[in-house]
Amino acid sequence: MRGKKGSGIDWTNPDERKKARAEYQRKYRKDHPDRVKESQKKWKDKNPENIRKNSKLYYQRHPERCKQRSREWCENNREQTVVLSRRWKQQNPEKVKAHNLLMYAIRKGDIVPQPCEVCHSTNAQGHHADYHKPYEVIWLCPLHHKEIHQTETI
Repeated sequence: MRGKKGSGIDWTNPDERKKARAEYQRKYRKDHPDRVKESQKKWKDKNPENIRKNSKLYYQRHPERCKQRSREWCENNREQTVVLSRRWKQQNPEKVKAHNLLMYAIRKGDIVPQPCEVCHSTNAQGHHADYHKPYEVIWLCPLHHKEIHQTETI
């Protein structure tokens, strides 16, 4: 069974159907960007719980692409990056104080950075379990530091 006259697509073949549908969607998105944007916004408004889950899945599948996009955004939006950094510092004074005290103690030589407590990587960061105790840190590599923050927020 064939589709529309002259389309050349065998609609009984699932692979051809899939390719034809994908091509149609690409063309539609290109020809109607405003409609697509509006549709996406409606979906996001109706499904806020899925946004974070889908973003997390996308990041897990494409970490390098996401990191590159983030780097490019920061380079192209210096002023906004500074504004966001200042806002975070204003909203988290206890964290800033703990970070600064720890960095000062490291520079003075009172505290020596240790390897990651999980994988023993020498590229370790201090993780504060309690920001009221700025010198009590767990040393973690960036990967394990990120993991521990993700599990804390869930």
